[in-house]
Order: sequence, then structure tokens, then C-alpha cells
Amino acid sequence: ALSRFTKRGYKRGKKKLFNPMSRYMGDKHVVLTGATAGLGKASAEFLAYRGAKLTLVVRNREKGRELVADLKARTGNRNIRLEIADLSLMADVDKVIANLSKRGEPVDVLINNAGALFNPRQETKEGLEQSFALLLLGPYRLTEGLRPLLKAAADAHGEARVINVVSGGMYTQKLRVFDLQNAEDKYSGSVAYARCKRGLMI
Repeated sequence: ALSRFTKRGYKRGKKKLFNPMSRYMGDKHVVLTGATAGLGKASAEFLAYRGAKLTLVVRNREKGRELVADLKARTGNRNIRLEIADLSLMADVDKVIANLSKRGEPVDVLINNAGALFNPRQETKEGLEQSFALLLLGPYRLTEGLRPLLKAAADAHGEARVINVVSGGMYTQKLRVFDLQNAEDKYSGSVAYARCKRGLMI
């Protein structure tokens, strides 16, 4: 599995496995976290071009507004909303859940993409280790909180999906269920990242 995350693995997969999505998404509501950079931004653009109703969950309000304006202008998709939240804070995660639940629109696809690598070890103002909070607990809590909206989409359209964005580095670490907050041993941001991504996959 780890070899698929190498340059050779990518080139091989691109030839045989990576089929472009051509389906029109105008009847689907997609919630995407971490949309202002990297893979999240590319996904937001890709989905906007295919007409998806997008809810982008971002930490930086200014970057989020710039992204939404740019996507609307370039893709012609006017159905793009913004939720501002630091997903390492469970209070912010709960706020997103409450806002989306109040709106009541079924969620066809939830993409847990937001991520960052922290060095040295840091804790959030809620007392949680930051990698654990952002990469594992936050997406889990968001997914569980949106379960009724995912079920509503599945009931209406026959299916709903949750996509957890992980990393090849997760294959280098075991999940340590008694140390999810990376408190033991000498702290390494890359090790904490890999452990949390493995936990998210599991």
C-alpha cells in the first residue's frame, strides 16, 4: 500500500486507476473542509465546475471569501456557501453542525480534508493536543454530527458518502489507542500526523 504514495505509484495509478469524474453534480450537496489551499482548493474548483452545491468549511474568513468569489466568477456556480470554523476546536465543530442542521439540507458528500502538521507539541485552548483535535477528533465529531443529514441524502438519492483524506505516512505508524493525544515519548509532528491519519482511516 505504501508504494502507491510514491512518484512511481502515482504515475502507475494515473494510467490505470484515476478516471476523471464527468458526472453532473448539480443535485448533490457537498461539505468540504480545508478548502482554501492544496487538495481542498483543487477539489472545491473541480466540484464547482460540475455544478455541486458546495459548503466550504474554512478557518480564515478573508481567504474563504476570496475563494468563494473566485469560484463563482470562474465556474458560474452561484451555489457556494461558507462556514468559518477552526476544526481543531470542538466548539467550532459543533457550531458548523448546528448551522448545517438548522439549514436542514441533506449532505450527499462530506469530505474531511482539513489538516496541518504541528511542531512542537501544542494544545488547543480546549486542552486537546492539536494534531489529535484537528486530524482525528474533529472529523469524527463532524461526521457523527452530520449523520442525520447524510442519512437524509441517502434516503432521498440512494447513497451518501464520507471521504476521509489520509496520507501514505499512516502506514509507518501503528494506532496507539491509549495515547491518542501523543503525550508519550519525544514528540514528533510527523509521527503524530501519521498516527492521527491512521486513526482517521480506521
